[in-house]
Amino acid sequence: KFELEPTFHTMLSCAVAAPVMHMAQLRAVFTALVGLVVLTEASDLPLQQTSDVRFTDRFEPRLLRAMTDSDVHPVIQAWRNSSCVGAWQHDVFTPRLTTQRELVENVTSSMHKLVGGKMTLHRKNWEYVFVSRILDAIGLLSAGVGKKALGFAVGEERTVPFFAKHQVNVVATDLPPNDPQVAGWGGTHQHMSGAVEAMPRYGHVTKKQMREYVTQEWLDMNQMEKSDVWKTQLGSFDFVWSVCSVEHVGSIKLALEAMINSLQFLKLGGTAVHTTEFNLNQLVDTMDGPGTVIFRQSDAESLRACALRKGYEMPEICYDPGDGPIDMTVDLPPYHHDNHLKLFLDNKYISTCIGWSFRKPLSWQDNGASCEDIFRDRVEWSRENGLFAKWPVDETVAAPVSYTAITQLDLPWIAGMMVLMISGLCVIFARRLCWPRVKSSLDPLSAV
Repeated sequence: KFELEPTFHTMLSCAVAAPVMHMAQLRAVFTALVGLVVLTEASDLPLQQTSDVRFTDRFEPRLLRAMTDSDVHPVIQAWRNSSCVGAWQHDVFTPRLTTQRELVENVTSSMHKLVGGKMTLHRKNWEYVFVSRILDAIGLLSAGVGKKALGFAVGEERTVPFFAKHQVNVVATDLPPNDPQVAGWGGTHQHMSGAVEAMPRYGHVTKKQMREYVTQEWLDMNQMEKSDVWKTQLGSFDFVWSVCSVEHVGSIKLALEAMINSLQFLKLGGTAVHTTEFNLNQLVDTMDGPGTVIFRQSDAESLRACALRKGYEMPEICYDPGDGPIDMTVDLPPYHHDNHLKLFLDNKYISTCIGWSFRKPLSWQDNGASCEDIFRDRVEWSRENGLFAKWPVDETVAAPVSYTAITQLDLPWIAGMMVLMISGLCVIFARRLCWPRVKSSLDPLSAV
């Protein structure tokens, strides 16, 4: 599972070389090795803001932090006992947070296999599951021929070839190549290739199918009205989506406006889905750009209020954070591919994913309503509309963040490490007891 050779060779070399090493050298080496598996203070860790999820397959201690109820704001905690817990089992359109329970359901696992990829407890997998379950519910996959879907900031997502496989006509969009941000995204394989044939297919489809069902357009989510798609295909899509993209448009307000604007691409009866970051331990303070934003409960409620005001349909949001073992674990940088449902950002925020769904009713008409008063100050709007009055808590107080990090390593590896360390310690003690006598017997001057 891990690349253990360098560490193993180091320990073996130390054990072999122990008889000829000074005591200070031995203590330094074995202290460093023991440090790989002992508990560490998270406050001493080099945690920094991360605008995108970083992974590493190299061996290093897996840093996780056990999360307690005190890490989740009381307002969010209260949702664990609400009637919406598990709502996705009977209504997949319910906007909700990532939870371990949903991800490990058998039907969820089979849904994820439709999209492809290794099934791990990772929030990106949950986002794909959230999208694919709604696709199945609206019947887009079974009747894909003639249907149209629009994706924002698709990068190298699995969703695009997945749609093509089901004969859905996809318009895949991303930032124009000359945008200053593209250099950063391209370096992490998160920007769309300039040719349909060059887009990753993940084994789903052939290049011919990609050419037949996928078209590319350049679109800035902050300036949708300037794009060719807006000018020529507004109101023509059965499905509109973005996965972990809107948090990078510059600010929470810009992201909210982008999602509301995206609904104009839907035809009557069409469905839209957006997934992004959600703040679990703060109701007021949060990250608000420019690289990344984390949505708060007040932002989510403002989004729903605006959608309803404009005549769209959006179910009530369920903020149940889950109570499974992995729900109660926070991944620390450098992030990994598994057990990654909650993560620590900017040494301050505990974040997870949230998914929202919208529908454009068959009777929808543009009422010209504005949401400027809602989006201007979402926290103040939430106070005025009684969102925080539902629970007797001070919404300005953040949930405390405890700072104990633990390493997650396989038990066989830990056992092997312990055996090697004990062996090394035995060598150290043997040298301390026996080497002076051996040295004196070899040194003729020592007997004088």
